[in-house]
Amino acid sequence: MRAIVAAFVTVAALLLAGGARADERPPPREPLPLPAAGKPSRVTPSQRSFRVPLSFARVERFYRDRFAAEPGVTLTLGAGGRGARGRVLTLASRRPTDAWLRAVVHEGEVDTSIEVTPVVRLQAEVVAGRPIEPLVHFVLPVNPEVARQAASLAPSPTPSPPPAPARR
Repeated sequence: MRAIVAAFVTVAALLLAGGARADERPPPREPLPLPAAGKPSRVTPSQRSFRVPLSFARVERFYRDRFAAEPGVTLTLGAGGRGARGRVLTLASRRPTDAWLRAVVHEGEVDTSIEVTPVVRLQAEVVAGRPIEPLVHFVLPVNPEVARQAASLAPSPTPSPPPAPARR
């Protein structure tokens, strides 16, 4: 069982590495730009939800101006579903330089909320270990008579050619 798990981890690490060397660092990723309302907002690296004190129309215009000519970014405007009031703007990125995969902008009564789905990138892991030895070793004594008979059954080093078919 350990051998299967070790083989799976090794294959997964090789596939995730994608041929990248261990000393290579991925290029820096660009975070989702946030519209500014006067002073810049305080953002932490692990923050995924933001509240912006701007109207939904201004936030939508900001993102449409910013990503209108950008290939790889799609903007979809829809209505809030499942009892939610207001409009919803969904941004989806397929660009390899972005640190975000998807952002959903919700219209609120007073402000606008933005929920960001980050891109998760895994680094290559070097998996090393010792060879797995069996937990139980069977030691069976060999009878000398059986060893002699087995040696007599072994093929000779130069096999003799098969007999030629008889002609009539």
